[in-house]
Amino acid sequence: MEPQRELKGIKFIIGYNNGVNAIREEIVTQDQKKISRIVEKISDHGVARAASRDRIVKELQGILGIVKPATFTFCNNERFKSSPWFTGNQDDWEDLINLIQFRGGIVEDGGLYVPFSNGCELGIHGDEAQLSELKYVSSRENFLKTFGFYPEDIFSEKEK
Repeated sequence: MEPQRELKGIKFIIGYNNGVNAIREEIVTQDQKKISRIVEKISDHGVARAASRDRIVKELQGILGIVKPATFTFCNNERFKSSPWFTGNQDDWEDLINLIQFRGGIVEDGGLYVPFSNGCELGIHGDEAQLSELKYVSSRENFLKTFGFYPEDIFSEKEK
């Protein structure tokens, strides 16, 4: 597998919560934090409705060139089989981290928010929380853009 993106020197932030590992590129994390600070400041001045916040976040993501903030999530194999919102299982996680580091990428724990680790995706905390959480579902194309290969390529790389 020939990577479509060079990872040397690219920093990735990881997080862990309730059996779920998550990873995203640091630059996306920085941009999302900036968006959060802007929305928080606007909310301080009375724009607190969810629809307004979502519209503002979407607009700011466009301005910053973030089409969709990609966070990739991994869990144990049993949970992965029954939960299609995860990127992969624990073995995939370990393989991904090893590949990133092998290709010169940097992996650091950064207190990253870990989607799908508190039941929000199931609607346990209400409809708004569920919709917000499901925005973290990532695609194969997100994965390719972030890491330079598709998720299923992890297995072929491991066998070489």
